Amino acid sequence: MEQPFSAFSDLRVHSHYSYRDGVCSVAELARCAAELGRPALALTDHNHAAGFIELQEAADKYSLKPIFGVDATVADENGQFYKLVLLAKNEGGLQNLFRLLTWAGTEGFDLYGQNKPVLAESKLLGKADGIAVIGSDFPDGLGAQRASRLREACGEDFYVELLSHQSANVERVRLAEFAQQHNLPIVATSDVHHISPEQARTRDLLWAIADNVRFDDPNRRRPASSEAYPRTLAELAEIYAAVPEALRNAATLAASCEVRLPKSGLIIPDYVLPPTFQPDTGVTYSAVGQYLAQVAAANLQARYGEIPTNMQTRLDYELGVIEKAGFNQYILIVADIVQRAHELGILCAPRGSSAGSLVCFALGITPLNPLDFNLVFERFLNPERLSPPDIDLDIADEDRPRLLDYVVRKYGVNNVAHIITHNFEGAKSALRDAGKALNIDSGLVNRLSGLVPLEFQRPYTLARTLEEVKEVQQLYKRDKAAKELIDAALLLEGTGRNNGTHAAGVVITPRPTQEYVPLIRTEGLAQQQRDTSQPNTESTGWFTPTVMTQWDMQGVEKRGLLKIDLLGLTAWSTITRTLDFIRQERDIALDVWQLPLDDEKTYDTIGQGFTTGVFQLENRGMTDFAANMKPRSIADLGFLIAAYRPGPMPFLGKIMAVRSGREKLEAPHPFLEPLLAESYGAPVYQETMLRIAVEVAGYSLGEADALRKAISKKNQVELEAQHIRFVEGARKTKELSEAEAEAIWQFFPPFAFYGFNQAHAIIYGYLTYITAYLKTSYPLEYMAALLGAAGGDLAALGKAAAECRRLNVPLLAPNINRSMARITLENLSDGQRALRLGLSAVKGLGPTGVEAIIALRNESGDYIGLVDFVRRVPGRSVNSRALVALARVGALPFGNRAQLETAIPAAQKAAKAKEFQEIVLPDLAEYPDETVQAYENELLGFALTLNESGLAPDGGSNGVA
Repeated sequence: MEQPFSAFSDLRVHSHYSYRDGVCSVAELARCAAELGRPALALTDHNHAAGFIELQEAADKYSLKPIFGVDATVADENGQFYKLVLLAKNEGGLQNLFRLLTWAGTEGFDLYGQNKPVLAESKLLGKADGIAVIGSDFPDGLGAQRASRLREACGEDFYVELLSHQSANVERVRLAEFAQQHNLPIVATSDVHHISPEQARTRDLLWAIADNVRFDDPNRRRPASSEAYPRTLAELAEIYAAVPEALRNAATLAASCEVRLPKSGLIIPDYVLPPTFQPDTGVTYSAVGQYLAQVAAANLQARYGEIPTNMQTRLDYELGVIEKAGFNQYILIVADIVQRAHELGILCAPRGSSAGSLVCFALGITPLNPLDFNLVFERFLNPERLSPPDIDLDIADEDRPRLLDYVVRKYGVNNVAHIITHNFEGAKSALRDAGKALNIDSGLVNRLSGLVPLEFQRPYTLARTLEEVKEVQQLYKRDKAAKELIDAALLLEGTGRNNGTHAAGVVITPRPTQEYVPLIRTEGLAQQQRDTSQPNTESTGWFTPTVMTQWDMQGVEKRGLLKIDLLGLTAWSTITRTLDFIRQERDIALDVWQLPLDDEKTYDTIGQGFTTGVFQLENRGMTDFAANMKPRSIADLGFLIAAYRPGPMPFLGKIMAVRSGREKLEAPHPFLEPLLAESYGAPVYQETMLRIAVEVAGYSLGEADALRKAISKKNQVELEAQHIRFVEGARKTKELSEAEAEAIWQFFPPFAFYGFNQAHAIIYGYLTYITAYLKTSYPLEYMAALLGAAGGDLAALGKAAAECRRLNVPLLAPNINRSMARITLENLSDGQRALRLGLSAVKGLGPTGVEAIIALRNESGDYIGLVDFVRRVPGRSVNSRALVALARVGALPFGNRAQLETAIPAAQKAAKAKEFQEIVLPDLAEYPDETVQAYENELLGFALTLNESGLAPDGGSNGVA
């Protein structure tokens, strides 16, 4: 049905997801549309669908109809590029749009050499059902044929676009005539990129930054029009006075687009039950719920014998909540991944609230029994407000590809995808980008960037910085360049920069992932996909997804997709390498899950402040806090980690005073003292707030978690309702006066804002203990692993080397005849074991050189002299710069460093002679100690010769072995 032009809606709209082009957020665009009285809002970002989830939410908020589309770059069969707007009209059209976006973002990304998604016209012509197509790129000659092909495929859903910009006046007349000549409908659009005329400067600045040119460059690319904003109906009526049907057609097309993103619960692959399992049809639990209960009970019985009553009660409760929520399969899938990790010898543990679940403990997902630490299940899964649980797994960085390989093989390469991240301009990046475009002195840019404060590790906004930081205020008022820079950066802040691949998250879907969300090529992971039947070996590479979702982490969660986070954690890398060294050195297969948790020496190590290399405790402040607190349990370690954070930090003095008995615990009411005892009265754990709400106001734990979320999100409407509910509950449950109840209520905000997840703290406390135990009991092996894990981090290498000296662990220089690529263990002449640095530790010697040195040594034996080394190892692998580096760190075992560095040119000349002959090294004394140490600091990251035991770098008297 034809609509009046008063029902006009903008059909070509770009948000900040159109990187370096769109200015506004989706929410800002929706608010503007509502203010203009539009009934609907389309979102058509360039070549992707990043904003679709936000569009539906914002449209619902402002009572608009969402229209899902894309401003696509299209290539015809001759490789000619042009633009089309595609709008989904119905569910079939939305599915086709997803397929087209996925093809453009994957196969089309590289096919046309544009380094961006490009849609083949042939693909569109074959998948046009349910899609409205709008175009204006119909030049003389090609235009008629192009329009004919599109009309044949799209029928009445193909429109010729007439732009509202003043600069398009002549073209608008030409296109109207073209449409009339070919009997094509016309439609009006404003090609929206911002919402006000003033923001045209922002878009212009974005273009300069995108092209990496100065803003004042007269020859640079600029937007064709400064009028890319929504017009009022009066303005539109004037612009399209000659062709009013263009407005009516736009309104009619908008009205015909009737599709929403589907609402659903958790979208998850079916967990395949073993064929031997026979479900009981006479119970209300689902078959998969029965299986989960059976496995959980069997595992607890295997561990404890008869399950204690309190444990069985908690297990039954958790299983009931999981069954009601429909999350049985999710738990079993995660448990399967963890089990496979253990089978592969991969160490992993969860982070976050899952450690509070007894079911997760029973299935081996988490290594600690939550009942031992009084952890709250409702922080993991709230029965009052069911939403998908979140189990994030920490593993060693190097093990992530192996575990991901298993996930891809099990669920199918088309059913697993990485997750995108969208990066936006923050205060600091906006200052840097604006400064470069405006050619402002880098010193001023760095000064202002350095003045942006951090809050909980996140920078302030620029507006808040200008409001609160006096030095910035003064610069803004007195320095013309500073004002220009800040004004420009304020325009940029919040605009889109680029995208990337989430470091940990993957989605797993029951059918091809593109049916649920559009996909795009994965940045940095475009590994050629192998057939899953190929051998699973490192030589062939691990099987990994090469695509990522176009929606970010929040988007895929809201869509209901199963998300698994496999987070690389250096601590697990260090632990894994330590266990390898222990197995190699002592023939002991140590199981970190079976360590004694009451080892006195381990707690002494922490309490004495010897925390270099101990997970979470390495910075100076944490070391000092640990030394003052002297933890003696996993619970203490969890509290230590939770308390030493920005929020609770002002309370540390009070915590230590109460813990040591110097001060009494103070609570708003005496009956709160037992609840506050574990945190010494400070707002450390979120769970403390939950328990207070239960005890004082009669909340359930689920209701208490909803209270926590309301306070932390500062939702004023819900806060007021919770406030009334709490005070009334406290008066009823504990018979408190209104003043007493209010006093306790005022105690809550610090817990909500500053409190830490106790389950997460406990699991990290356990990991802290493991690292401290290994360092205490196996110092040689642990320090070897720690140095290896440091990689090129010079500060970490220096700290680890200093700790080796404190522990009397001998540390030997790299040596071309003894070193492998990474650190190894070997004997000194007195039988003591020592750590030998790997060749990869030498800055300036690349991987190719390291591989060549080791391979040629293995092939033909040790190098017997400098000429032999230069002759055998190609210069393309070890060049002159690398030779100097090897000499300066003592890695050439043929003389002292000064002799060898001086002799390099002569050795290179001798190596080219037809007959082999070693040269005589010049008669030179070794470099002074300060020179040697300077070279070592530069090339190794620390001064290796600084050894308190007096041991030379190679265990001898002159550093040569």
